[in-house]
Amino acid sequence: MKNLFILCLGLFLFSCNQEPTNNVNEGNPDGYLAQSIENGFPTVGLQILEAREKKGISADELAKAIGLSDQNVKSIETNRVVPTRDIIVSIQKVLDTEIILDAH
Repeated sequence: MKNLFILCLGLFLFSCNQEPTNNVNEGNPDGYLAQSIENGFPTVGLQILEAREKKGISADELAKAIGLSDQNVKSIETNRVVPTRDIIVSIQKVLDTEIILDAH
């Protein structure tokens, strides 16, 4: 049992010393993280973030336009929440862009 504890503690400490796998979007004025690539393609969240920034609107403005809170939009953009297809369609209309849902 002691050996198992030591092994688990070692694995935990090792994982704490690893470099983060998310890419920081330094151009993002809100300063939050967005994982950029999943299976070689931009994630849904990153596509939304980039389209919103290109359009020049804030997360709060997008949220109001689609009936969500700005926290919900930020959670979608950082891939913490997966939006429904209806929300994605609304976002596409507001941002006048296409969002790739499945790259397979």
